[in-house]
Amino acid sequence: PTSAPVDPTSAPVDPTSAPVDITPAPVDPTSAPVDPTQAPISTTPVTTNDSVPPPPVPESPPRSDFRCGINEEDSRVNCGRVCIFNSDCESGEYCWSTFPNTCYA
Repeated sequence: PTSAPVDPTSAPVDPTSAPVDITPAPVDPTSAPVDPTQAPISTTPVTTNDSVPPPPVPESPPRSDFRCGINEEDSRVNCGRVCIFNSDCESGEYCWSTFPNTCYA
């Protein structure tokens, strides 16, 4: 069976995904303004542990690409096979345009 080519500008919609709320957080009009000339006050004690190395810094920023998977998250999280068409993927998988990821690193 031959699969129809995937439009690289759009991916199938995952009906199980929750909608994204893009409403900005409310601002409390009664809060006092922040003085930009003052350093922030921290009540958290500062501790150091020289035996714990800092986390590694990625060599380059995440980027989007097209990968095989059962949905976009699967293709991105599991670093599915790079694809152009659905026919590039295994049975039950589709070629998805992914959110930025580090699969190529």
